[in-house]
Amino acid sequence: MDILLQITKKAEIYRSGKLYLNGKFLTFTLEDADRGLNSTMTDIQINGIKLHGKTAIPLGSYELQWTLSPRFKKYTWQLMNVKGFAGVRVHSGNTSEHSEGCILLGLEDSNDGFMGNSKAGVALFEAELKKVPKGEKITLTIKDI
Repeated sequence: MDILLQITKKAEIYRSGKLYLNGKFLTFTLEDADRGLNSTMTDIQINGIKLHGKTAIPLGSYELQWTLSPRFKKYTWQLMNVKGFAGVRVHSGNTSEHSEGCILLGLEDSNDGFMGNSKAGVALFEAELKKVPKGEKITLTIKDI
């Protein structure tokens, strides 16, 4: 399955976008501030720019896996092998303060940095991904405006 996160807005403290599953719109997204990172950069370059807990992950493609989150004490979708980041997950939250480098989902757009119906957005995302046949690779690609 291919998932696209298309960035639609960049603000001082957050970036927002739209999430598409196999070309079909599913939810809105909210992340920390965009600092111009991309997956072609080295770990050293990324860590030289990144502000811990206040930086969106690099643009690029990442495999998603259903793993146990030590923080949330439950299974969530995790982005694997994100340079300069560890434990990047897809979860609920309403502002970039809730992100800490992760991707937040919601059903109401975040034009002002607040995203609504986040738990419903995550539930919809998880329900769709549970339909993916076992063993099929799930890839999330983050692209700029």
